[in-house]
Amino acid sequence: MTGPYLGMDPEQVRAMAAQLSTGSTQIRDLASSIGAQIEATPWTGPDRDQFVGEWQGHHMQALLAVADSIEHAAQKALSNADAQEQTSAN
Repeated sequence: MTGPYLGMDPEQVRAMAAQLSTGSTQIRDLASSIGAQIEATPWTGPDRDQFVGEWQGHHMQALLAVADSIEHAAQKALSNADAQEQTSAN
């Protein structure tokens, strides 16, 4: 084969996967923190109820879905790094 080698550095991919996992955890922590702040805010009435409903029913769920997607990407990267090492060992 001529030209530059194209492939993966498994250790760099694992480092990226660790960063992705950390980011996913940070998003989950942020969603939890915001939820706790919302619950702790002294506010009553229908506007609060609507706001909490939107937070819990949409915004928090969207953040958690992003965190899930990022964690899935981290796991896929780890799987790809493992596959690269197996292929390179053969």
